[in-house]
Amino acid sequence: MNVNSKVRVFESARTGAVARETIGPDGTVRRSNETRRRTGAIARGLTSVGGVEVQIVPTHRPYDVQLLEGIHDPDYIAFLMSRSETLKVGEVVYEHEFIAREVQPDTPIVQGVFSSALAAAQCAAFASRVAVQSESATYALCRPPGHHAGYRFMGGYCYLNNAAVAAKTMRDYGISKVAVLDIDFHFGNGTLDIIKRQKDMMFGSIHCSTKKAFPSLGYEASAQAPHILCGFESEPSESEYLATIDEILSCFMKNGSEGLVVSTGYDIVKDDPHGGWTIQPEFFKLIAERLPQNGPVCLVQEGGYALESLAECSRNLILGLTRSETAVSE
Repeated sequence: MNVNSKVRVFESARTGAVARETIGPDGTVRRSNETRRRTGAIARGLTSVGGVEVQIVPTHRPYDVQLLEGIHDPDYIAFLMSRSETLKVGEVVYEHEFIAREVQPDTPIVQGVFSSALAAAQCAAFASRVAVQSESATYALCRPPGHHAGYRFMGGYCYLNNAAVAAKTMRDYGISKVAVLDIDFHFGNGTLDIIKRQKDMMFGSIHCSTKKAFPSLGYEASAQAPHILCGFESEPSESEYLATIDEILSCFMKNGSEGLVVSTGYDIVKDDPHGGWTIQPEFFKLIAERLPQNGPVCLVQEGGYALESLAECSRNLILGLTRSETAVSE
């Protein structure tokens, strides 16, 4: 990756048809924190860095469902598509068979949500292809997120796994071995479920591993090499976190990784309603500076719900990617 070149940012055109409610840990229905305001704040931070613009990816076409082949079970795709298209406005479905083990049905199906999820997956695929063709870094500003969506299940605001789609796209475009690094506060249970079924793909995760942290599986999750899971029961120091990133990236390199997808979650910062750590937004600059400077890198948006901090998080991440020190004037 040429660190002096600008990072290309892509966003899907459809970002509205998602559920406005969810079910909290106590089992009660509450307002969802996964809103359009998130992507707006993140985009402001990204474009505050000189030369960075957001490009809208054209609305998906029906045959783009092919992007999901090998990523999600055909029965799951058919179910989600059918329910999403047949529901009336205002109808919400929680209970169904496509839910992860030991995870409550917290993610509702509403009218049009499959189209939004597919558009997000298409955005990830588009950004990944550009990263390969340009041998540079790209950013897929996806909504809804995807790393809790597994081969045959949804959950945690996630319906389709955008990071897995990005990884598959890299492989389809000639990258022989692809790695996925997940830096979201929450364990990417869906991504691991998919990646471990794939050949020539690796998964590494840094996450909170307490029982209270969704999906409440991180504390007991395990994976065989070359996958590596690094869960913290208490908040790591900055040096511990960065050392863990170095360890995972080193593992990827030793196993022949040629392309990297980064599931990017900003929910590790202080005051995130779905987090619990006290990391500052400026830390994302240090994280980004750890990422490879050579070969394709595709960052895919996952969590991050502290609206007042999101712009600073994304701004610092781009500054780290471009090895830049300044942003454009407000």
